[in-house]
Amino acid sequence: MPFWSGVSVGILAAIVLIQDFVSRRAAEENREKVAWKSIALSLFFFLVYILVLERLGYIISTVLFVGIILKAIERKGWFLSSWVAVVMALVSYYIFKVWLQAELPKGLLGL
Repeated sequence: MPFWSGVSVGILAAIVLIQDFVSRRAAEENREKVAWKSIALSLFFFLVYILVLERLGYIISTVLFVGIILKAIERKGWFLSSWVAVVMALVSYYIFKVWLQAELPKGLLGL
């Protein structure tokens, strides 16, 4: 069994290597500008999220983080940003807290 697992991993690694080679060739033909501003803003908002997570709690911090990312970087409307942020925070809270029984920062809401 370990032999065939190793063979499978080797085959999959070869496939990934070939795909990488082909995609690099295509990328050289279609060079796109890197959105450094969006990357820097995402990193900044993520660092702020990390810093306020313990104080505000998981749900509030996640709603704010996702909402700000959608509004500032993706340029979505307020309505869509708000609803996606709330739904994502609640669904991820349910997955982590109920299904995986992980400890999440309680913060202001005490949840």
